[in-house]
Amino acid sequence: MNGIVFDLQYNALHDGPGIRTLIFLKGCPLDCAWCHNPESKALGLEMAFCRDRCVACGRCVEVCPRQAVHLHDKTIHRLADRCTVCGECAAACQQKALEKIGREISAAAVVEAARRDRPFYEQSGGGATFSGGEPTIQLDFLLAAAQALRADGIHVALETCGLFPAARRADLAAAIDLFLFDLKLIDDGAHRRWTGSPNEKILENFAWLAAALPPERLWARLPVIPGVTDTPAALRQLVEYLQWTGFRGPVHLMPYNRLAKNKWEKMGRGDDYRDFGELAPAALAAVAKRFAAAGFAVTVSE
Repeated sequence: MNGIVFDLQYNALHDGPGIRTLIFLKGCPLDCAWCHNPESKALGLEMAFCRDRCVACGRCVEVCPRQAVHLHDKTIHRLADRCTVCGECAAACQQKALEKIGREISAAAVVEAARRDRPFYEQSGGGATFSGGEPTIQLDFLLAAAQALRADGIHVALETCGLFPAARRADLAAAIDLFLFDLKLIDDGAHRRWTGSPNEKILENFAWLAAALPPERLWARLPVIPGVTDTPAALRQLVEYLQWTGFRGPVHLMPYNRLAKNKWEKMGRGDDYRDFGELAPAALAAVAKRFAAAGFAVTVSE
């Protein structure tokens, strides 16, 4: 079985315990305003264009088999209805202004990629982490790859927004060693505003996992977005929700940063990018203190 990934990263330290290999799957049901990986939103293969790197040499125009690229005003323009994402233009671009986002990969190839760092996993208690996007968008592939990794003795973690079918909860719980579950906003109206989706199914899925799994297998993660997820009301609602579910695992805070702006631009969505400003250290410390005061173990991702 094949899936679509947009990146593989090695020697990661902040996406689960120990040293890890990250497998980034394409596709996401949410449209978070602060998304750090906008290239992951669409499920299919895509072309990205970094305008600042383009020198208008015309090589991409010459090699495109579908005449989907043309030059105008000293920059290139791509006709999406003609483009088949063959990648010929990106291969010809010496400036790396064009990039093919996504490639097919088999579950066996995922295992092979993860095996290369097995000595580091064994020394550090690490493993492989599926990220995205939202990996459960490619649920059957995710399960096949996760099961193959575990059969090979590799610890498997899943970063998830939590929007997956309730009917597949047990399948996921049987295939995943550790859930890194993002909880953004408890208020449904606010969640719809900032992510484009209701959160009822997300909260139901988290509550089910909190009841079904031992605390070491479920971590709650909060993206700390200035003025959105760090408000007193939002934090109070999240603390109360975690207490209501009986959650006893750690809370991981993920501070907002502005590093994704160029990604939004190269994916052709620069006008949709939202700058939420700087996250003050004191504000982040206050968020951590709020959860610690409620009795949760708190860590801050770098």
